[in-house]
Formats: sequence, C-alpha cells, structure tokens
Amino acid sequence: MKIMKKITIGYLILAAIIIAGGYFNVISLRSADKGFHEVSEESWPRLEALEKMRYASQRIVSSTTEYGFLMAESRASGVNAKDELEKEVELIQSGVSYLNDALGRYRDLSSNSDNELEIYESIKAKGDELIETAFMIINLKKKGIFGERILEMKEDFEDIEMDILDLIKKAIENEKHELEGADKYVHDAFHRTVIMIVVFAAAIFIIAFLNDIYISRAMVNPILTLKDASQKVSQGEFNIKLAPRSNDEIGELTNSFNRMVSDLKNIRDALIMAKEAAEAANLSKSRFLANMSHEIRTPLNGIIGMTTLTMDTELTSEQRDYVVTIQKSAHALLDILSDILD
Repeated sequence: MKIMKKITIGYLILAAIIIAGGYFNVISLRSADKGFHEVSEESWPRLEALEKMRYASQRIVSSTTEYGFLMAESRASGVNAKDELEKEVELIQSGVSYLNDALGRYRDLSSNSDNELEIYESIKAKGDELIETAFMIINLKKKGIFGERILEMKEDFEDIEMDILDLIKKAIENEKHELEGADKYVHDAFHRTVIMIVVFAAAIFIIAFLNDIYISRAMVNPILTLKDASQKVSQGEFNIKLAPRSNDEIGELTNSFNRMVSDLKNIRDALIMAKEAAEAANLSKSRFLANMSHEIRTPLNGIIGMTTLTMDTELTSEQRDYVVTIQKSAHALLDILSDILD
C-alpha cells in the first residue's frame, strides 16, 4: 500500500471519529435540551397558574378580613363606610374570578396524571370552601351578627386559608422538583458530553500519535538513512547498497538511490580507466617527442656547428653567402622544431 494511501486512511479514521463524536454529542445535548424544554413548557405555565391561585386566595382572605375590620370600625364609630365595603366586596369577587380562572388554567395544563388531578381536586375543593366561607362571613357581617359564631367562622376561614396555601405550596414544590429533575438531566447530559469529548479527544490523540509514529518509521527514518548514505557517496564511498523496507514510494526511492550509486560507480570506474589511458598516451607522446627532439636537433646542431667552422676558413664571397644561408636556414628550422616539440 502506498504511503499516501496509508496516511489518508489514518486521517479518514480521525475525521470519522471527530464526526461521530460531534454527532453523538449534538444528539445527546439536543435530547437533553428537548426534554428540558418539554418539561419547562409544561411546568412553567402550571407554576404561573399556581401562583395566581395563591395570589387570588390571599386576595380573598385579605379583602374578607378588611371587610370585617371596616364593618367593626363603622359600627363602633357610626361612620358610613358603604363605598369602602363595596370596594372590598368587588375585590373579593375579582379574587374569586381570578382563582376560578387559575384553576381552569391549571386543569387545562394538567397531563391527566393521578397526582395532578388529585392536586387540582384538592385545591378546587378548598377554594370553593374558602369562597363559601368568605361570603358567609360577609353576609353575617351585613346582618349585624357578631360574637362567637363569627369567631368560629374566622378560625375555620384561617384554617381553610392555611390548607389551600399548603396545597398550592406542595403543588409548586412538585413542579419545581420536576424542573430540577429536568435541569439535572441537562447537567448530566452535559457532563456525559464532556466525558465523551475527553474520550474522543484521547482517542484522536492516540491515533494521531500512532499515525505520527508510522510516518516517522515509514518516511523520516528511511529518509535519514538515505541522507547518511548520500553523504558517504559524496565522500567517494560507492560500495553502498540500501535494503528497501517496503514496496511504497520510499522503497522505490531506495531502489532508485541504489541504481544511482551503481551508475555513479560505473561512471567513476570508466573515468578512472579513461584517465589512465590518457595518462599512458600522454607519456608515450612525451617519450616520442623527446626522442624526436633529440634525433632532429642533433643533426641540425651539427649543421649549425659545421657552418660556423666553415665560416672561419677562407671562402669566396659567393661561398660565404651560401654558408650563411645554410646557417640561417638551420637556425630557422631549429626554432620551428623547438616551438613544435617544446
């Protein structure tokens, strides 16, 4: 298998792990987010309805108490408080309407589970009882009835108030518990995602590390070996032959290097042989020229010497001209031979 194919497969595995890790993390977070939104979309409106019930109950109680206080004050002072009393009655009626609306809203938002239906029925029963008691107290106050009966009804009224507020409080705690559970689920999903990220990161690191080791063994080490061998070749060592480690590009490069070294060795040997042949030919030439120089110069020197001696004898004018010409020709020929042979 070629090196690039192996490296590509390694990086494809890395990419697949990264994609798979990202996909699973996204799915996990989306699932947790979806679950949280589903719970919150159901719980928050119910919490809002429960808070409205509590507000409406407290309005009914506070307005009923205020009505009784105004009646007692009006009776004691003789001041007509009709407007204030009517205003409190209107507040009680608006509280009743608010409470009924909140109850209806809660019933519509309930998932028909036994627990939620039981909570609804309990709050509705106590709410009806609270409303009935409030209007009974008002009617008794309007009729001028005071004393133990009113006190007993006030105690019952307060007990009903505590009961309905306790029921609402428990319902709110249940809704908050569901929200906390959903929130915990999201946090757990986030922690799982973090753990998965760490695991995938570790896997990616290990695979990348192994891939680097492979690249080092498959490419770097053989290249360093080739570098060292090239330095030896540059220093004149041609008796080097590297063993291919694989059939990939590095193996082909190693084989090419071996062929190159073999070719260089053959070229060097041929150059050495050519050099030796040239040196031998040059030596033969030098010997030939030395012999030729000696063989040619010796008779020429004899001619020059003899003409010199002849010129020292009694010669006619014509003879002297002939000897001078011979001597000049001999010197000219000697110069030409010196230029050629030397």
